[in-house]
Amino acid sequence: KPDLYLKKYNLAIFIHGCFWHQHGCKYSGIPKSNKKFWKSKFNQNTTRDKINLKKLNQIGVRYEIIWECHIRNQIEKELKRVVARTVYLKSSGGY
Repeated sequence: KPDLYLKKYNLAIFIHGCFWHQHGCKYSGIPKSNKKFWKSKFNQNTTRDKINLKKLNQIGVRYEIIWECHIRNQIEKELKRVVARTVYLKSSGGY
């Protein structure tokens, strides 16, 4: 299931965590303990991703993947903004 689907553009958007979907960047390492488990888990995840993207392609749905590492700083900044606004609204009685 995509994180977003834009019907107007027939576009599925996935926001993938680099760790869980093994992007290959600095955030996608394998834990040192229980390596056999983690390798199996990541292989299952990446295989499932490939199958699902192939299915979308077969039914004519376009897709894009947004990787965590590409938007990491922007997300942290946005979360801080939302938290700050929520705290402000709560303290000012506007919440």
